[in-house]
Amino acid sequence: MVLYPGLNLTAGTNYRLKFFYKALDGVNYPEKLEEIWNSANAADMTTGTLFTNNNISSVYGNAYDSVRVDFTPPSTGVFISVSILPRILMNLVCYSMM
Repeated sequence: MVLYPGLNLTAGTNYRLKFFYKALDGVNYPEKLEEIWNSANAADMTTGTLFTNNNISSVYGNAYDSVRVDFTPPSTGVFISVSILPRILMNLVCYSMM
């Protein structure tokens, strides 16, 4: 699991998450990746899935796959993004939020 720094997001505002990923040896060891966001406010605990891929079969020599996800938080506050990686045979690069 990879936690990213919290961002102050505003309810009703559209945001875009962008990142690139690939497996190191997806042919022999298919990978999974899930991007979720969660409110940093323990009382709120709003959560949502932004991206899921349960069969990443790329290999290290291939180009990175790109992801662009648009979302709108239901409440204003600090939100954290979490990458759930079952194994460490993944490269996750150029993670950005706009």
